[in-house]
Amino acid sequence: MKNSCLAVLGAVLLTMVSFAPIAEAQVYSGPKCLGPVCIDGNVSFEGLAQQLGGRSSAGGIYGYRTENGQAFLIITEGSRGEVGYIDLRDFAEFGMWTGKDGKLTTQDIRNWKTSEGIGLGSQEADIAKTYGKPSGVEDLELDDTHHQKGKKLLLYKGRLNGAVRAARFRLRDGRVSFIELESDAFVGPDCLGPYCTDGELSLDSLLRHFGLPAQKNRPSPVECFQSQDGQASLHFATNVEETSGVADVLPSDFPNCLHMRKRIATNALRAWKTPEGVGLRSSEEDVVKAYGTPSAEKKLDAQKPILEIKGLLAGYRAGDEPTTDRGQDHYLRPSRTSRCRFWDT
Repeated sequence: MKNSCLAVLGAVLLTMVSFAPIAEAQVYSGPKCLGPVCIDGNVSFEGLAQQLGGRSSAGGIYGYRTENGQAFLIITEGSRGEVGYIDLRDFAEFGMWTGKDGKLTTQDIRNWKTSEGIGLGSQEADIAKTYGKPSGVEDLELDDTHHQKGKKLLLYKGRLNGAVRAARFRLRDGRVSFIELESDAFVGPDCLGPYCTDGELSLDSLLRHFGLPAQKNRPSPVECFQSQDGQASLHFATNVEETSGVADVLPSDFPNCLHMRKRIATNALRAWKTPEGVGLRSSEEDVVKAYGTPSAEKKLDAQKPILEIKGLLAGYRAGDEPTTDRGQDHYLRPSRTSRCRFWDT
């Protein structure tokens, strides 16, 4: 299993053209409960596991399935012994989980619903009617090539009782196929363009997205791309544990690969955005409005290429000179092992 707690969103380079006072992230408007679990409550993780039929494995992540194969459930332990994360779905394959990994349960998890009555099979229109406009919408076309999990994700994220909460609804043919609630979510973005930290984007799928042929040989540890007009660059890692081939994604509006082969992408990299609509050329005000106060802010001097500046450039060598008119404000939002950086150029 991969989720946003385990995967890494490496860096996002944004050109910020205006500056505004720091504000808080938006208030959470999504569901608070799913079945017997509420994300702002104290439902015991081990207690719920016993209700579902006992522990399914060692560690703080348990999986369950119904005998008829119509519902699958994953629960994760929070920092205080409570249920910190729960996802319910109607398809078997999810990350590292298969149809046989979960423990059989006699509980009717297929019919678990939110307090407002949203469950597996509910219509997309009912979600918007119940919870309002989502924080973000993500196109998962590349993540669902076999039309099993759903090609669209609705995200609700915001602050509730001092913590960042999140709910995610995956849709297949306009109906809910996946519901996820998280009690202590990463405040920054979960996705950028077709890449999501808890997704399964493969290298070949991304190459097809760029209009390029599939990879024939073993990929390089870092792959580099450039838009046809030269106005956007991208590099990402391919050798990161617990991914399907793409991780640590970093787009920029200047060349970010040095001394390395760059492939020309037919799609406009500049159009990549987070579910909240933040992308290259977004303002600092847009970033703060979407994600709230940054965890850290650092002034950078491009005349003194410190580690953070070097980290932007794949293939950096001693003696290389970073572009001197780049790099002012550094926003770092760590949450467990998830992180995201916004750079002002």
